[in-house]
Amino acid sequence: MDLRTRKSLEEEELAIDPARIERDFRDTLREWEVRPTGDGRVSEETAALLLGYDPGTLRNKRMQGTAPAAWKLGGRIWYKLPDLAAWLKANLQEA
Repeated sequence: MDLRTRKSLEEEELAIDPARIERDFRDTLREWEVRPTGDGRVSEETAALLLGYDPGTLRNKRMQGTAPAAWKLGGRIWYKLPDLAAWLKANLQEA
């Protein structure tokens, strides 16, 4: 990989913002025919799939305090799409 290409990739990574990630999440949800709640919440299972985790892994991360902010309503765990996007951006690592 030449220097110019590497620099372009680094600039592109910096350009990724939570709003763009959230839009991508919403596009994916439409493809899956899953509708978030009116305030943008999704179930723990859906959140795990969006993040590329097994639902049990996300649950373990939540219990350890290393997952995105979660909401408990009606005995169920929910995640807001903006919180998932911000957490993903903050936790991106170079491979």
